[in-house]
Amino acid sequence: MTGQFSVQGQQIYQGIDMWMTDFNNREELLSSYEDGYNPSLLVYDDNSNVKTLTKVMSKMINEDKVDIMLGPYSTGLIKTAAKICRDNKKVLWNHSGASKAMHDEGNRYLVSILSSCHTYLSGLANLTMANQLDPLVVASIHCEAGEFSREVTKSGVASYNKCPRVICHEKTFHPSLNDFQAIIKDLIHLNPDVIIFIGRIHHDIEFCRQIHDSPIRSKIICVGAAGITQFREALQYKCEYVVGPSQWEYNEYDSNYNASVSEKDKIKNLKKFEYLDYPVIQAYVAGLIIEECVRNVSELSQEKLREFVATLDMNTLFGRFKIDDGGLQIGHKPLLVQWRDGHKVVVSNRSDLMIRGDVVC
Repeated sequence: MTGQFSVQGQQIYQGIDMWMTDFNNREELLSSYEDGYNPSLLVYDDNSNVKTLTKVMSKMINEDKVDIMLGPYSTGLIKTAAKICRDNKKVLWNHSGASKAMHDEGNRYLVSILSSCHTYLSGLANLTMANQLDPLVVASIHCEAGEFSREVTKSGVASYNKCPRVICHEKTFHPSLNDFQAIIKDLIHLNPDVIIFIGRIHHDIEFCRQIHDSPIRSKIICVGAAGITQFREALQYKCEYVVGPSQWEYNEYDSNYNASVSEKDKIKNLKKFEYLDYPVIQAYVAGLIIEECVRNVSELSQEKLREFVATLDMNTLFGRFKIDDGGLQIGHKPLLVQWRDGHKVVVSNRSDLMIRGDVVC
């Protein structure tokens, strides 16, 4: 809950802690197990660091003997955690790592709650076409380190494959880069209609800060971190009209989901958190899915849990949950949002996207 992913790590903890409180209050679930069964939440801080994560996971598996392993935040850390769980034949309930490549490696112990990042920007071209920006020049820029930036960018560029007369330009940058003036200079010369920029959270914030102060007036700027409140808090008015992916937005969940009163009350209580973002919901719903599995197996066997979760097809507050044979979430669909007047507006299926054009934002 410290390090570069501290904000999201704390959100994850809040979501899991909320679920754990509910879990322990449901006596009918506990009574189905042997007397004295008293589940508790064990939390370690991985410092957003692979070495620390490896150390604490070894302790949790070999010394603490945990029954349920919930993953860390970030695709990079989840990749390490997934390998550790695979080697120890323990299911990793992944609420925050979005790489499809991890599932392509054949790790059956990895179960993902959220949509894979290869789908994050699959609807971007639809927004563009709705506003008749044709012919199109698309510039994609992504951090050269890690799978997340590459896969998200690829999903955005791929969405334009069916569009006529599209010219795509791609550029990468080193993760140590914080001064994007050289890239912005190239963009001024290129004058793209659409800019896709995917880096780490601090990259995304700094790029938008610098491009706002430039003469670039691309009609659509899509940034990976735009879906989180931290992005708005850092940039204030400089994030206006920026588009980005989101896993979930309040009041945008599946209308077929029949939440119990207690769950609705819990979501209302989320407003007390400093950042009302989808990582909280991802973690909370991961707990609900685990609970559903625990209810339906006779013992807390990793194999039985994995076998049962493969059969689930259920609607949750987060949306539909269904995984393929490799544990990849295939039921849930990500959203696209845009910042307007300090608020996020879902634009995934709308033709009223506000384009920047000549607007000075």
